[in-house]
Amino acid sequence: MALAVASAAVSAASPALADTDCIIREFRTAKGVYQREPVEPTTEFVVEYDRVHAFLRLDCSRADPDRPAFTLRWIASGRVVRTRDLYAGVSPNWRTWDLMPAIVGPGFVQLFDRDGTLLAEEAFTVRLP
Repeated sequence: MALAVASAAVSAASPALADTDCIIREFRTAKGVYQREPVEPTTEFVVEYDRVHAFLRLDCSRADPDRPAFTLRWIASGRVVRTRDLYAGVSPNWRTWDLMPAIVGPGFVQLFDRDGTLLAEEAFTVRLP
C-alpha cells in the first residue's frame, strides 16, 4: 500500500508550502532490522525476542531533514509505552525504524504525520514462549 503524505495544506498556486511529499512504500512490524531491511516481518512475537521493530520505507523527493516528518506511537496493554519522532530525507528508498520492548499481550504501532493525522497502523501480539 502506498500513501501520499503532505504535512501542510498545499494549493496549486503555492507548492512550496509542503515540507515533505513522502510516499509510504512499506510500514510493518518485524523481529529486527539488519542492513536497513526488516528481518522476519511478522505481527506475532514471542517475549524472548526482547523487542518489536516498526519499519518504514519512504519515497521522498522533498523533505526537511531538520524537522520530524512522522511520529510513531507504540501502544501495549492499552497504554502508550513509547512515542518517537522520525525524520525523512530525500531518497526514493528512505528507510527508518524504531523499536519497543516486547510486552506480553496485544499491541499496535501507529504512524502519524507532523500534523497528527493517523496514516497507518499495525497490530501485533506478544506471547510467552
